[in-house]
Amino acid sequence: MGNLNMILILLFALYFSSCFKETVFEEFPKQTRNLFINNKKCALNEDDNSFYYAISNRQRDTLSAIFTLPIDWESVTFNGQKLSNNLVTILYNLELNTPYDLKVELVSGTQKDFTIEFVNIPVFEIFTNEEIRDEEKIYSQTIINFPETNLSEPQVIISGIEIRGGTSTAYPKKSYALEFYLDSLDGERNKVSLGDLRNDDDWILDAMYIDKARMRNRVSFDIWNEMSEQSNYNAYSGSKNGIDGCFVLLFINNQLMGFYALNEKIDKKQLKIREEFNSWGGYLYKATSWGNRSVAFDSVLNYLNILSVWEVKYPKNNLNDKSHWEQLDKLIDFVVNSSDDEFKDNIHTYINIRNFADYFILLNTMQGIDNWGKNTFLYKFDENYPFHIAPWDMDGTWGRSWNSKAYNWNQIYTNSLYNRLLVTDACEFNLLIRNLWNGYRKDQLSIDSIFAHFMYYNDIINQNGLVQKENLLWEQDLNINQEITYIESWLETRLGFLDAFFNQTKPRDKFTYYGYSRFKGK
Repeated sequence: MGNLNMILILLFALYFSSCFKETVFEEFPKQTRNLFINNKKCALNEDDNSFYYAISNRQRDTLSAIFTLPIDWESVTFNGQKLSNNLVTILYNLELNTPYDLKVELVSGTQKDFTIEFVNIPVFEIFTNEEIRDEEKIYSQTIINFPETNLSEPQVIISGIEIRGGTSTAYPKKSYALEFYLDSLDGERNKVSLGDLRNDDDWILDAMYIDKARMRNRVSFDIWNEMSEQSNYNAYSGSKNGIDGCFVLLFINNQLMGFYALNEKIDKKQLKIREEFNSWGGYLYKATSWGNRSVAFDSVLNYLNILSVWEVKYPKNNLNDKSHWEQLDKLIDFVVNSSDDEFKDNIHTYINIRNFADYFILLNTMQGIDNWGKNTFLYKFDENYPFHIAPWDMDGTWGRSWNSKAYNWNQIYTNSLYNRLLVTDACEFNLLIRNLWNGYRKDQLSIDSIFAHFMYYNDIINQNGLVQKENLLWEQDLNINQEITYIESWLETRLGFLDAFFNQTKPRDKFTYYGYSRFKGK
C-alpha cells in the first residue's frame, strides 16, 4: 500500500509539473511549496508561513475556489472548512488584511500551520539563485498575479533584475529595475501588459522607503498626467510625458519585501520620440546630479564631467560623441549667454513655453526641493521641435525634503531659466502662469482634487494593512494616516501662499526664492 501511495504521488507530481514552464520549479530550490487557487499561485512568506492571494473586491463576496495543493500535503482545512484538492470550494465574505488559518497534514503525517491572507493589489514573486546587485541584471523568474486576472494556466516570465537608484541604494529597502525576456537575458525582450499600464518589457519597482506617506511620487505623477493631458502639447498621438503605476506586494525568494509602486519608465517609447528623422531622430536627456550647475541653466555644459551630471537616454550610439550633446548644449548656452532681448525674442524656439509653465506650477505646488534642476528629463520629438520637460523622482515633495525632513512652505522654487522667463516676461510668461494657475486651482489643483489622490492610495494602504507590514519588515514607525493629516495642513497653507504669488503683479521680490541666481537681467 505504501508503494502504491508513493507511485500515485510521483504520477501526480509529473502531471503537476507538466502544467508549468519546466525551468521554474527545477531551477529555483526556493520554490518548494506551491499552493494555487484557480491556477493563480499563492505567494509564500517563509518567515511566518503565510500565503498571500490577489483577489478582486467582487470575488471577496463569493469565491468559487479550486485549490491545487502542494504534493506533500495530505489534507488541509481553511478556517475550519475541509478543502478537497482540485475541486470547487465556495468561500464567502472574505476580508482583506485578515489571516485565515490553514491547518495542514503532510503526507509524512506531520501537522503544520499556515495562514492565508487576501489582498486587492497585484502580487509579484521573483525567484533567483544569485544575489541581486546594482548595475548588473541577474537571471530571475517572475510570477505576477493581478486581482482581476483569471488564469487558464500559471504565468511565469523570464526576467532580469537589478537594484536601481542613486542615494536610495543605501536604504535597507531597495528599489529594483526589472526587464522581461522571452527565453534568456541575451534574447528577445518580452513585452507584457500589466493591468492598466502600458505593454512593455521594462519596469520599475519603487521601494518608496524614504517617503513617510509611501505615495508622494505616485500622487505627483497622477497630477502631472492630468495637467499635461489638458495642455495637449505632446506632438504625436499617444505621446505621454508622465508615467502610470500601481501598488504591488513584492516577494523575493519566498520572502515578503513589503509593498512597492510598480511604475512605467519615461523613455523614447513613452514620449514617442521619432527615430527616423535622421540617423537618430529626437533626443532625450536626464539630469541626474547637482554636480554641475548646468542642470539649473546656471552654467554651460562642462564636457569634462558631463556624464556625472547628465545622461543621454536617446540616442545611445556613442555617449562620448559630442554631437549627441549639441541640442542640449545649444539650449543651455542660449539661456546662460543670450542678452535679455535675444532671450525674450527667441526662447520660444528653444522650449515649449506651455509645457515649461506647467512644470513650474507643478514644481511649486508640490515644492520639489530636489526637482528644480536634477530629476528632470529634457527631450525633443525631433530636431524641428523645441525642448519639453518631464519630471522624475518626486518623493521629496509635499512638505518634506529628499531626506524626509519636514520643510517650510514659504519658498518659490526656480532656476536660471525660470528666473529669466519671469524677469524678461518672455512670451508673457507671468500672465501665462497666472492664468494657468487660476484655471488649475478650480480643477486639478483644488485642495479637494489633490487630496483625493492622497486618499485613493491611503485607502489601498489601509485596506490591505500595508503600513503594519512595512513597519514589521523594515523596523520603521510609519503612521501614514498621521502623515496624510500633516500633508493636508501643509497643503492648505502652501496653496494660499501660491495664490498670492501667482496673482502678484511684477516685481515679486517680496517672496523667498530657492535656486541658483534668483533674479538677474542682462
